[in-house]
Amino acid sequence: MGLKGPGATMASLLRRRVIVGEGGRIEIPASDLPPGTCADVTVETETGPSRQPAPLSSFIGCCKGMFASRQEADDYLRGERDAWDR
Repeated sequence: MGLKGPGATMASLLRRRVIVGEGGRIEIPASDLPPGTCADVTVETETGPSRQPAPLSSFIGCCKGMFASRQEADDYLRGERDAWDR
């Protein structure tokens, strides 16, 4: 990222996890940045308890399907596979 040519600057990314303080105050410790450095700040907040996404296997059987039985689903899939060979 950055511009090409004389006087071009390179952008760098600094990521920190912080806690919002009294009055909404946010402090970002960045001792590796020289004083006077211009920086853009974006704040992304969590919206509730952090949790792992459910595995896809947890969705199996949770909704009404389009087949009345397992046999009907197997017959449909067998027919589709046979069509590939034609």
